Amino acid sequence: MLREKAYKVVQAHAMKAWEEEGDFRAAVESDPEIRAILNEEQLTASFSLERQLGNVNRIFERVFGK
Repeated sequence: MLREKAYKVVQAHAMKAWEEEGDFRAAVESDPEIRAILNEEQLTASFSLERQLGNVNRIFERVFGK
């Protein structure tokens, strides 16, 4: 899927979850377009806090020198 298309698909789920206080992750995981491209392991990795925050300490060290 092209990046622009992926952005539109994910953004639509994000806006719906925001406006309706819905479950963004559940919406993404149940989307047939997304599931056709990403398997369960890839989706889990996409929502992994450890993956998303893995370099936070390194960033803080660069910015604040500690």
